[in-house]
Amino acid sequence: FVAYRIYSVAAQAPSNSPASTMDTVSPLLICVGLVLMYRGRSLPDVLWSWTFWTGEALVVTMFTYNSLPMTKTGLMAVLIAVFALLLTLWLRGNAWKYATLVGLEVVIAALTSLAFPIMDMILEQIMNDKLRKIGERVRMHAQRMDDYYASKQR
Repeated sequence: FVAYRIYSVAAQAPSNSPASTMDTVSPLLICVGLVLMYRGRSLPDVLWSWTFWTGEALVVTMFTYNSLPMTKTGLMAVLIAVFALLLTLWLRGNAWKYATLVGLEVVIAALTSLAFPIMDMILEQIMNDKLRKIGERVRMHAQRMDDYYASKQR
């Protein structure tokens, strides 16, 4: 339904519509990934299968690709897919590994939210010191020029 709505809105819009083919296909690929994950886990006495891995990799790829705010290229999609394939080989549908990954992201976010303001203050202090030294040199040069012109006028 979501893919159909994106397609219908893009079809009604002018020819320079911001909705691309990937925007239309993305919900369908996520759906296919979820179906593959369900089918992979529905096998009796099997906790992980290649079907599940394919679906999980497809879903991770699509969510990562859709969450990037920049202009997307084919090379970027391939790199994201390779990253997702390797990541899902480690995750293998294990909830604790997902929790570990989310916890790692939280720790990195906390560190960056603490480190960036500190780095900003340090860089601001360095810039103030540099500007103070440059200001002193400019004032010394201006004083020399004033002394030079004063000696020429005598």
